Amino acid sequence: MAKITAAEIVAWAEKQRLQMSVFGLLEVQVFIKHAIKYPLMHILNLISDHQIPSHLRGFSKVRTGALRYWDLVRLLILLFRIRNRILNKLPEVTKKTTWHSNSHILIDMEREFFEGLRMPSREKELRAMWKIGTIFLDYDKPYRFLGNKVLKLWLKHADDWVWHDEDEPTRYWEGD
Repeated sequence: MAKITAAEIVAWAEKQRLQMSVFGLLEVQVFIKHAIKYPLMHILNLISDHQIPSHLRGFSKVRTGALRYWDLVRLLILLFRIRNRILNKLPEVTKKTTWHSNSHILIDMEREFFEGLRMPSREKELRAMWKIGTIFLDYDKPYRFLGNKVLKLWLKHADDWVWHDEDEPTRYWEGD
C-alpha cells in the first residue's frame, strides 16, 4: 500500500471542494466569514444585548445601555456595506456555481419571486438576503440543516398559517 502525503490529501480535499461549488473555495469562505458573517453577528449581538433604544426595537420599556445616534448610523452603514459585498463581490449564484439540489430550487424560486416583486426601494436588500441564503444553504452544512428544520416546522404548521390580504391587490406584487 502506497503512502499518501499531506500535500496529496490537501490537493484531494481542494479538488473535492471545487467539485462541490465555487463557494467552497477557501478564499470565498474566508471572505464570507470576515466580510459578512462576523459583521452580521456583531450587529445581532448588539441588538440582542438590548443596546438599541427601545423605540427602535419595538419594545415599550426603556432599557439602559442604549446606543448613541452615531452608533446607529454606523450600524446602518455597516449593513449597506454587507449588502454591497454580497451583491458585488461574491460570485454569481447560478446552477453552475452551486451543487446542492435545494440551492437549484432556490435559484428557480428567486427568478419567479423577483419577476413579481414591485418594491424597487427594497429589491437590493431582498436580493442580497436571497443570495447569501442560497450560498449558505449550498456550502454551509449547519445553515443547511437549520434551514431544513425551519422549513419542516413551517410545513408542519402551514395549514394553520393565516394568509392576510391574500385576495387584495397590492402595489408590491404583480401576478399570482
